Amino acid sequence: YDVACFWSGANLEELARSMKETIKQMRFHKNLPMISVMLPVVRMVLRMVGESAMPPQIGLMSASGDTHNEEDIADKIPAAMLGKHINECYEAFVFREFDKARDCAEKFISLQNQTMYSGSAIYSRIFYFGLVSFWIGRETNSNKWVSKKWIARGEESKVYIEKLA
Repeated sequence: YDVACFWSGANLEELARSMKETIKQMRFHKNLPMISVMLPVVRMVLRMVGESAMPPQIGLMSASGDTHNEEDIADKIPAAMLGKHINECYEAFVFREFDKARDCAEKFISLQNQTMYSGSAIYSRIFYFGLVSFWIGRETNSNKWVSKKWIARGEESKVYIEKLA
């Protein structure tokens, strides 16, 4: 719910408070897959409101008592890793961190064909990937081949969204 509220434009300070509480509840219930999906968005929201973000690697204890880190969990769930990369890509886009945005977009591309999209996540992932692709295409204008490749990816995203509408 909190993640959907973020993408729909909820008040960020209230959302940050709610997300912290949600993470506490998920830890209590040892819901590791959902924590790994939600943490990239939580970090982005905290950054947007100027709070210090949660650390990227947190020890998470499973119901069996084993400790895992976020990357281990996300690596086992392709959809979680895909979401992680697109959320980090969006964050880099918002804060104009070009290299990070490009790296996350490339990781997103490599996982995109292995993972099925579901629900409303289709639109936001494709939309923001398209925006980032156009941005990368404009920023790499000195290398025409690379620029055209990224612009084409942005155009593909635009066509894909039009087909879904």
